Amino acid sequence: MNELINIIPNPDPLPVAPGWFQFLSYLTYFLHLLAVGIMFGTAVSMALGYFKGKKDDSWMPFAGRMSRILPFTIAFAVNLGVAPLLFLQALYGNFFYTASLLVGIPWLLIVVVLIIGYYSAYWLVFKNKDHAKPKPWLSVIISLILAWVGFMLVNVNTLMMTPHRWKSYYDHMNGLHLNVSETTLFPRYIFYLFLFLAIGGMFISLFYKIKDKFEESEKGFHFGSALSGYFAFLSVPAFALFLLVLPREINGVFLGGNGLWTVSALIFILGLFVTAFLAFKRKTTAALHVLVVDLIVFVFVRAHIRQLYLDPFKEKFSTLAQNTQYGVMVLFFIVLAAGLGVVAWILIKVAKEKEA
Repeated sequence: MNELINIIPNPDPLPVAPGWFQFLSYLTYFLHLLAVGIMFGTAVSMALGYFKGKKDDSWMPFAGRMSRILPFTIAFAVNLGVAPLLFLQALYGNFFYTASLLVGIPWLLIVVVLIIGYYSAYWLVFKNKDHAKPKPWLSVIISLILAWVGFMLVNVNTLMMTPHRWKSYYDHMNGLHLNVSETTLFPRYIFYLFLFLAIGGMFISLFYKIKDKFEESEKGFHFGSALSGYFAFLSVPAFALFLLVLPREINGVFLGGNGLWTVSALIFILGLFVTAFLAFKRKTTAALHVLVVDLIVFVFVRAHIRQLYLDPFKEKFSTLAQNTQYGVMVLFFIVLAAGLGVVAWILIKVAKEKEA
């Protein structure tokens, strides 16, 4: 253990108490989780719509609508991902930066790949406006790009929690140190993909419930409800598998070792079942409320899993500096509230547009 402690860089001091950063990390990650789910669900639904449209033209308006929404969802997902990443770096920067440096080239390529995916999404919109022949293969490529970005984020996040794997970098110092030998990597990744599709399907269902005058509204509403229902249900075994492959000292906490966290895990699983049931019943509003509460529970469960991983190295956690700067934190809250207000105003204005 002492050897591992020595290879972890020393942390930077925090300007305010760690609890503030933890609260903001939970809040902003929850918003990012919603945005990414909407983005990925929209991208996959667009691709499915285009392929269904090759045999049934009635799916083309749905696919075209998803393609017009997608660039906005990418923008929101990326922008809402900046804040939780910054708070993660404030609390665990010495772990996160080390992991990202070890992953190396694939991590640095995320920005380039995202730009390509974002440009491709807009290119698809412009092609649709020109009444060009749809490009189903391009919609698949965009979905795969977004999935690849998620895979890289899971790589870095799992690597930052397992410093004992850092030393293997010296065996292959080529800037391609993916954490694929980590047992939890693929179960965690698959669970996230399923959860994102459940969120995305819920968004599509809600969108068409509000915008019920489009020619494809009924088809889109039922498709979104079914997508959310199926993947909320599939998220249950995926989450159970993820818990089971966690190290024994960690999964034991959620499997009866600690009452609070065992109940939290059960509430999350039960919430997924209820979300699926309500989605299949086409009760979108009720399903949305359950899913939002369930995601809040998941944010805390996820954060606690990371905390359990890093507890053996807590002497390397960032601590409060001698000179606090609460004035800066107050200013941040003001700017955050103003920014969220502007975003809410934009969404309200967009929702009032018939073709939005």
